[in-house]
Formats: sequence, structure tokens, C-alpha cells
Amino acid sequence: MVPRKRLNHFNPQSYLRAFADPDGYLLTIKREPYEVDRLNVAKVAAERDFYTLRRADGTLTDQLEDELALFDAKIPRIVGRVASVCEPSPADVDDLKRLYAILLARGPVGRDYILDEVRSTRDRITSDFKADFPDEDESTCEGTVDRIIRDFYEHSDELSADAATVSRANVPRLADEIASAMPKFVCVMRSASWDFLTSDTPCSAFDPKAPPVGDGVYGVDYDSPTVELTLPLSRRHLALFANRPVLARAKCNDGAVRIANGRTVFFSKRMIFAYPSADAEANAIALAQQITYRTAYCEPMLPAFDEMTSSTIS
Repeated sequence: MVPRKRLNHFNPQSYLRAFADPDGYLLTIKREPYEVDRLNVAKVAAERDFYTLRRADGTLTDQLEDELALFDAKIPRIVGRVASVCEPSPADVDDLKRLYAILLARGPVGRDYILDEVRSTRDRITSDFKADFPDEDESTCEGTVDRIIRDFYEHSDELSADAATVSRANVPRLADEIASAMPKFVCVMRSASWDFLTSDTPCSAFDPKAPPVGDGVYGVDYDSPTVELTLPLSRRHLALFANRPVLARAKCNDGAVRIANGRTVFFSKRMIFAYPSADAEANAIALAQQITYRTAYCEPMLPAFDEMTSSTIS
């Protein structure tokens, strides 16, 4: 029997290694409680049974983990190619959108979003069924609700219809929806001197024209003409998605890197990751403590590339 994969990485190790030193270590900053450490990529952004699915017969399967691992193996090739070519091809752009969408959907934010949706849907269907058929027993009610849930989410009969399993199994569906809704244009930004950070939730979606006004949930319209999505690709590369035409590649200065890093920290949940150098540590700690850079989130990264060098980068 093949042993189960109990420790699941919601940030793939193949992604995080682009921010690590040659030995695979990252500077890690835990936000609550605040703690700075140096950890191997194998030990961060992981949770036991995060992608475990329950079969209809009650046994457990690594089906989703195995499916995600197939894409994880492609990440270094995707990042390496867009970092080296003069202009990303349409296939490269699709790969970058797919990478953003999968990282968002598979992480805590995406998984919890679907989990809340499934629970809410299930509760509503159960309530409606009991109101319409008050004399039916619990077993009939549960079986009927299961069938409706399976149909609604196109959920496999081989898997249990409990909310946790349905939400995990729907990670690929959510990734497809995110990718199809993303802005059309992509700029691959390179920093020659300053490091980009990443986090346990590396995807940032921010609208400088509609910034957060408090500490509540911040949602953004992907169709907004001013929305900017960022995804750190390596310590020196970042993908910027926008609805307005942008350069295919750009060299960014310290100001642009600070804005990007400020957004990465803003959207992080529990941990921030950086290349383990003294400069990176000082910068990451300042950002993690959050504060000088709050106004930087409101600065658009694409006013007209007036803070960026619009040259092709070799």
C-alpha cells in the first residue's frame, strides 16, 4: 500500500525555492505571535491533510494532492521562461494566469471561500427540504441534499458529499474561474537590486482607486480599469496583471518593489517569506510590522511607468 501524503504544502515547494538560499532556507516572519526565523521550504506553508479527500465509502485519498503536484512540477519552468524571454508568449501569459489562479484557489483563502460557500448552500438546501417535506426522516433528507450538492458542484459519486470534501475537490474549478476572470495584460517586472517578498498568500489584488478603508475584508473588482494583481515569481521577478495595456517587461526601482512588497504583506495571512540576507531581513521585518507602507498600497504601480525603466531586460 502506498503511504498517504499527510503533510500538504499550500505554497508549493517548487514555488518557494525561487525565494530561498541555495540550501533551501527562507527568512520567515510569523505575524501572530510575531516571530522571525530561518526555515527550510519543506517546513513552511504546510498543513496536515490540507488536501485530503474522503471517499464515499469513508476511506481517504490523496487524489487532489496528486493532481496539484502535476502542476507544481511545472512551476520552475514557467518562472524560468518568463524571467528569461524578451516578451512572454500568449502561452506564457496563460501559464502565469494559471499559476496565480491555482496559488490563490489552493491556499487557505480559496479553500475557505469554497468551504463557506458549500456549507451555506448545503444549509439552505437542507432548510428548504425540511420545510417542504417535514415528515421525511433525516436519512432521506441527507441523501437528497447529497444528490443536489453533487449535481450543483459536479461532484464525483466516488467522493463523500460532506462540505470539507466538496470544497477541496472544487479547488480546480475555482482556479478555472479565477483564471478566466483575470485582467488581460501581464508585465514581468525585474528588480536588479531589491528583493521581492512572498507569503503564505502570495496573490495580491488591489485597486488604488478603491483602497481598503479599515481592517475588514477587502474585495476588489477584477474588471476595474485600475485594478492591479501581483504575484511574486522569484526574489527578483514579479508578475503584474492589469486591464490596461502594459509593457511586456519592465525594470522596476526600489519604490515599485516597496509597493509590491507592501501589498504582499497586506494580503499575507500568517507568514511572510524572503531570501535570508541582512537587507531582506530588515526590509521584511519593517513591512511585517506594517506600517510605514500602509499609504504605499494606494500608489498605482502603473501610472505610466514613470518610476520604471521601460527597456528590455536581458
